[in-house]
Amino acid sequence: MGTSRSNLPQEQKADRSLAGSLSEPPDRPVTATHKRDALGRIADLLERNGIDIEEVGRVQRVSLYQSLTKNDEGEAEIHDLVGVQLSPAWEDGPAWPVIQQGPQFKLPPAPKRPRPERSWKTAVVLPDIQCGYFRLHDDSLESTHDEQAIEIALQILRDTRPDVVVLVGDNLDFPEFGKYLVTAPFQRTTQAAIDRATKLCAELRANAPEARIVWIAGNHEERLPRNIAANASAAFGLRRGNTPESWPVLSVPFLCRFDDYGIEYLPGYPASSFWINERLRVIHGDRHTSNGATATKYLNKEKVSVLYGHIHR
Repeated sequence: MGTSRSNLPQEQKADRSLAGSLSEPPDRPVTATHKRDALGRIADLLERNGIDIEEVGRVQRVSLYQSLTKNDEGEAEIHDLVGVQLSPAWEDGPAWPVIQQGPQFKLPPAPKRPRPERSWKTAVVLPDIQCGYFRLHDDSLESTHDEQAIEIALQILRDTRPDVVVLVGDNLDFPEFGKYLVTAPFQRTTQAAIDRATKLCAELRANAPEARIVWIAGNHEERLPRNIAANASAAFGLRRGNTPESWPVLSVPFLCRFDDYGIEYLPGYPASSFWINERLRVIHGDRHTSNGATATKYLNKEKVSVLYGHIHR
């Protein structure tokens, strides 16, 4: 949108910012009514030029002009003119929300139950929760993760009181950071997913207060740092001031408040892994086959017993 002006003659123009002191000839003092009238003329000017007020992002500059003409009787007439410089609402692109840390959840610990008598340690392994959402036609959010499955997992934690909880990875979906086309229903859903994953961390700790909780990075968590490295490399690894040992502010552990809930994060997909004991290794996984022989591929590579996710089976 450029500058719009009326078509009246512009002799003796005086450029005056509306926000400044609108000096006038001594016989025409500036009043509040005069300024309101000027704003009304600006609105009329937009309407005459077919400019929708909803398309205006901000007013860059408003200038008042005067011209002096003679009428048919030869008498001088002063005409007030208005010039407006506008920026369109779409000048800076779409207004995406700023991604922030998930909220601080303070959930009470689950009621303590008698710890089962056992000579072995117990581990609960939870794969591929994939917290995420898509938008319905009324802009409400529908989850792509299974809330009932999460509740069952939490019940298992309460019943077994495990020594270790291992999240295999892909516990966030992150469609907006993936390599595939992001259709409209999946746009502007990242913050809601981060909030849900943060609540998940609080729920895990509340239901397994004594357990060691380990979150292995999967390929979906890896979408975030890869996207930053590819599209905003200057922001990669940024940390809060004077906290060189902290997690980067654009990382899953920081956004989901892992430190608040005592959750360990193992980045570095696909190499990251966790040994439950010397004979059993947990990985997210980076291979799959359509004929059901994925386990054989892992056994041939790992030479040890492995628990893996990734394949959604």
